[in-house]
Amino acid sequence: MKMSISFSPDLAKIMAEETLAAERAVTLGVTQAGERLKSDWRAQITGTGLGPKLARTIRMARYPKHGIIIGAASLV
Repeated sequence: MKMSISFSPDLAKIMAEETLAAERAVTLGVTQAGERLKSDWRAQITGTGLGPKLARTIRMARYPKHGIIIGAASLV
């Protein structure tokens, strides 16, 4: 006796799409959080009167630099 099971929607395809959506969301969220922290920190520095030159030394880098990944990170 042989049994076979098939899903009408392709489960592997649905999971791949959900994984891609999660990777995009994490990468975008990490990038936005890093940019927000950088701009807030720069505003605090200029707000205390330390000047715009010092404020521009604050940088943000996202890892990986290109592409999307579920383990994205920002360094400020």
